[in-house]
Amino acid sequence: MTRPSVSIPVAVIFLVANAASAANLQDSIETGIEQFNAAYRAWDLSQFETAAETLEQVCSTHPDSYEAHYWLGAARFHIILHRIGDEAKPITNAEFRRLTGSAKAPLKRAVKLNDDDSGSHAIISTLVGLQIARSPSSALWRGPKSTRYKRRALRNGPDNPRAHYLVGTSYFHAPGILGGRKKGLEFFLKAERLFVQESKQNRQPLQPAWGYGSCLTFIGRTYQHIGQTGQAETYFQKALSVNPDDRLAQNGLKELTKEAADKE
Repeated sequence: MTRPSVSIPVAVIFLVANAASAANLQDSIETGIEQFNAAYRAWDLSQFETAAETLEQVCSTHPDSYEAHYWLGAARFHIILHRIGDEAKPITNAEFRRLTGSAKAPLKRAVKLNDDDSGSHAIISTLVGLQIARSPSSALWRGPKSTRYKRRALRNGPDNPRAHYLVGTSYFHAPGILGGRKKGLEFFLKAERLFVQESKQNRQPLQPAWGYGSCLTFIGRTYQHIGQTGQAETYFQKALSVNPDDRLAQNGLKELTKEAADKE
């Protein structure tokens, strides 16, 4: 007796192929995230660049992946932050414009793919704020744009700690008439509470987890600026318990020690 032939429906083949493609996409993004997290912990420029290269390749092969574009924007955003903080090799205006544009592009793509996202809106708002800080005369037309992105970030992510942390940084660097550091402190403290809550939840593989240590450092810096040195020291120590390599927190403690010694 001959055995009847078995035909596999074309739809099943497509389902299997799509599942394999989705798995490969997630694996590729996770590789970029691992590189990003390593760069963040070490605050290493070359590692941020490696993460960005990995994620750029993912975006080129999966142009409709919101997560890939978000993470590419996040990596490039941190490249800018690293360059701005490099006193040994100050960032030029031309480099700043190039890096800002390269970070905004994938983030704008991300919000087109998922307008409900709060993380991309928050980073774009911060990037616009950095542009204003670099060119104060642009505040007249860039200020409203930054505010729109900021509002979307908070509306779409009321429980997103990174949204509140990044909004806090914008107030921290803004003139007192616009809220200043005390207004920033409100957002930082709320972000701290949200970071603690987030740490107790089951995190999905592609979900961001960066920002907690840096938020604690900014709280310390804010308390330092407003003269509450005891609180500043507490938060610098908290930040170092999260990331012992946090240079801003290390420098903050050194400054507090020097200030105390000068008063004796």
